[in-house]
Amino acid sequence: MLDQGLERPLTLVCAGPGFGKTTLVSSWLEACSLPAAWLSLDEDDGDLTVFLHYLIAALQAVADHEFTETLALLHSQQRRRSSFTTTLINELSRLPTRTILVLDDYSAFSSGTVDSFLADLVQHWPQPLRLILITRRNPPLPLPTLRARDRVVEIRSRHLRFSHEETRAYLDMALATIHDDSYVALLEQYSEGWIAGLKL
Repeated sequence: MLDQGLERPLTLVCAGPGFGKTTLVSSWLEACSLPAAWLSLDEDDGDLTVFLHYLIAALQAVADHEFTETLALLHSQQRRRSSFTTTLINELSRLPTRTILVLDDYSAFSSGTVDSFLADLVQHWPQPLRLILITRRNPPLPLPTLRARDRVVEIRSRHLRFSHEETRAYLDMALATIHDDSYVALLEQYSEGWIAGLKL
């Protein structure tokens, strides 16, 4: 599904804590040939100016692009969100190759300005950029529209739950002993395939 996401602007990885969202994406990126910028977010990153500085710094680390126009706007007195969005979209459109941007733990903060910025971004998507959004809850983005236009791949908790075979493989690895199917089925039932629950 992450491979399929490379053909669409947005991949949404949305599930509760302990489902292995970050581990999944970081492991997948190790085998991906495209440049990838990773931005781990926390509760202090809700200010749009701070968010954009971090986003640009992450992209500069992997992409051959300086984002001089957007940075100039950020340092000027002109601080309209529409100006940031238009300028950044134009600069992202000039990226020399497809580039992945991962926003990890997007649900760590609540910010209407950052949400509005991302909503604008996905509505006028720069062709070279692929966004992977890792979050514990649905982001306030126009998901129905994106689904209708086939512009989003969604990885949910139902995709991340361990199957019976995966539960057995994990137990055999973690406990280094053989368990019969009834034992595996019992743990699978109680944990509902929740990876962190199995570990506990």
